[in-house]
Amino acid sequence: MKTPKYIFAAGFAAMGIAIASCEKPYHQPEERYVLVTANVNLPYWQEAQAGLTDIGKTAGVKVEMEGPATLSPSEELSVFQKVVAQNPAGIMVSASDPALFKESINKAVLQGIPVICMDADSPDSRRVLFIGTDNFRAGQESGKRMADLLGGQGRIILIALPGQLNTEERVRGVNEVLKNIRELKS
Repeated sequence: MKTPKYIFAAGFAAMGIAIASCEKPYHQPEERYVLVTANVNLPYWQEAQAGLTDIGKTAGVKVEMEGPATLSPSEELSVFQKVVAQNPAGIMVSASDPALFKESINKAVLQGIPVICMDADSPDSRRVLFIGTDNFRAGQESGKRMADLLGGQGRIILIALPGQLNTEERVRGVNEVLKNIRELKS
């Protein structure tokens, strides 16, 4: 006697439900993850918080964003250190000054708190990884676009945040492209 296909499908579905009900979830509801930003009032970071909130609901963990209300690397570092003292399950940080954050990131990681740099890196620290743009390449692309728009004529003013690696890398990329264009024309 041939068994109908729907019996097999129902059997596999029941087996999947039984296995899933025995599994322990990867994350625990008491886990807390914190995003420390350079300026909580910027729309960029408010969008990041919305994404963080969504993933917190999906993973079933607690999430929050903390940081100063204006750009202040020293205040951001104080917030980061306060969060580390609370021993969260993980921290994401936009390190507005890589050298300033290096020691505190290293201490957090040595305490067993994974730290991920997001948007602005601290590459010489023990952070787990960096999530963000290749800012040097983004600067190069911006420089090419500016040169195309200006047709080789005019001046460009770049506004950046001194000491913040991501903006310094973008400026370096723009300058390299514009320098190469000037050398080609000479």
